[in-house]
Amino acid sequence: MDVEELLDIYTTRGLLEEQAARLAIRHLTSKDVSALERLATSIEAVEPDHAPERLWPLYQQFHLTIYRASKRPYLVNMIEELWKREGEMGFPPSRAVASEGSDEVYLVRAMLSACKLRDEKALGLLVRYQVRKAASPLLEQSGFRIGDPPASGRFERVPSPSDVEGLGRSRQEKTKRGSRRQMASDGLRDVRER
Repeated sequence: MDVEELLDIYTTRGLLEEQAARLAIRHLTSKDVSALERLATSIEAVEPDHAPERLWPLYQQFHLTIYRASKRPYLVNMIEELWKREGEMGFPPSRAVASEGSDEVYLVRAMLSACKLRDEKALGLLVRYQVRKAASPLLEQSGFRIGDPPASGRFERVPSPSDVEGLGRSRQEKTKRGSRRQMASDGLRDVRER
């Protein structure tokens, strides 16, 4: 199993699926939203721990209902090809669905709400988050941790909220240190001038 290829698939899936979802918002019909509601109800009715092979087709239909509304058939075909390739590599998407359980049901409901509200940004972020979340257990199973850079350096991980908070703190601390240096330098200048 090639970890680099799996990373490439999930990186590409995240980009394509987010784009398809964002484009779909403009074209979703009331019929599409009704179909999404029925699928969400069906997903909730299945016990995730007992039937991942029953859940994946429902998730697939849910996502494809959204993606097809984008009116971009080539984009949808590329997404389906990536799902197929993932399965050929020994990581069928149903395994990721099974590992996430009730979190997936919550995400489906959140996506449905975003569709009803016509919230393009929220839907895009939820889809990207779900793809990233699905990748984590598969990559860890193959011995890769999300924080590890691959040998080629091609994969850039999406920063987590704690990464972003840490970046902000680092910049603030650097600014404080810079200010302290400036104050110390100014103080030295004052002393020299006396």
